[in-house]
Amino acid sequence: MSTPKRPLLLTTLLILLTLLVAACGGSGSTGTTAATPEPVPADVLTRALAAYSGPIGVLQAPSDTLTQPLSVEGITQAVTLTGGNPPCPGLVNTGVPDYVFEVAADLDAVTVTFEGNTMGTLLIVGPQGAQIFCNDNITSQPNVVIDQPAQGRYGVLVGRGNMTGANTGRLIVTGQ
Repeated sequence: MSTPKRPLLLTTLLILLTLLVAACGGSGSTGTTAATPEPVPADVLTRALAAYSGPIGVLQAPSDTLTQPLSVEGITQAVTLTGGNPPCPGLVNTGVPDYVFEVAADLDAVTVTFEGNTMGTLLIVGPQGAQIFCNDNITSQPNVVIDQPAQGRYGVLVGRGNMTGANTGRLIVTGQ
């Protein structure tokens, strides 16, 4: 009966190992310049997206809106996942995304917003981990607009600005 949990456990362990290696990669430097963490490889992000087992929202028309209640307690610096490109702020969960949505039509844009009870951030992984999008700073209502989004599945990681409690609220994804 524990067999279905093994792929998720293995994926989570691989992601954590990759993050540990990325975070420790520059620790041997004797200079005063901080090392830029290496980004998590796209295939690792893609496996994390595939391991997601929650509801998957689908945007099929420009007028579609998806909402998902979330409560997150991330502990990993988002910039660790991106290697600084883009320089995403905040603390996010690792392992699997907090929510996944699919763009199933040609849209001009997709807007992703989180209305939470504390300061937060958004990090969005595009289809096949090819692109990463995030908001520029920690804010009370993080918002990311993806212009001309490619069709496919997007993983959303909602972050928090500090480790003083969960960021609880509602994720809103809107097609345009």
